[in-house]
Amino acid sequence: MKIPTINKSITGVYSEIALPTDIADRFVASFPNLLNLGVGQRRASAVAEADKELLDGLRESGFKLNLGFKDAGFALLAWSRAGGYYLDVGGSQLIIDGKIKLKSDSQIERFTETGIKFENGTELPTDVVVFATGLGDARNVLRRVCGDKVADQSGPIWGLNAEGEVNGVWRDLGVPGLWYMLGNLALCRFHSKHVALQIKAIEEKVFGTRYSPVV
Repeated sequence: MKIPTINKSITGVYSEIALPTDIADRFVASFPNLLNLGVGQRRASAVAEADKELLDGLRESGFKLNLGFKDAGFALLAWSRAGGYYLDVGGSQLIIDGKIKLKSDSQIERFTETGIKFENGTELPTDVVVFATGLGDARNVLRRVCGDKVADQSGPIWGLNAEGEVNGVWRDLGVPGLWYMLGNLALCRFHSKHVALQIKAIEEKVFGTRYSPVV
């Protein structure tokens, strides 16, 4: 989606003429992620209509598109996998104009001495292959900093659990005394207070029993 398009959808919450920042943060955090599904689907549909010319041009160039997690656009993609969307800053038009070329008609079968061979029998000569998949596990940071034992002890980080809550961040990670924060400025600004309150409650021995979701 284009940056101006997404900006229009959040102007009523985050902008110089909207709510005070602390109220906007509370407003956004008050919507359970999975109950926000219908709002996301309507927003994704509106964005697709507003950016129709851009999206049609990408499709004609062979770029494969979708409407995101459960057709709810970028918001639930961000919560569920921290990626899978692109806020356009010019790359899309370069693809449409043919300045960035695509090959999206087949999966890679293997590398050859001169490039890549695809499952449909075609080959692409290459000088350099760069893997830009964006795939990974946030626990890899723990593994590098704290070692395998700590990383293996921690639960999943990011992604939605069965109740639509984000895994592992701003809450119990499975390793006593270890806290993990992830996300943009707005998320860290809001939830850092919750991390601080949990630590204070633990230090003062008034934390109590954690909530356990009903399965």
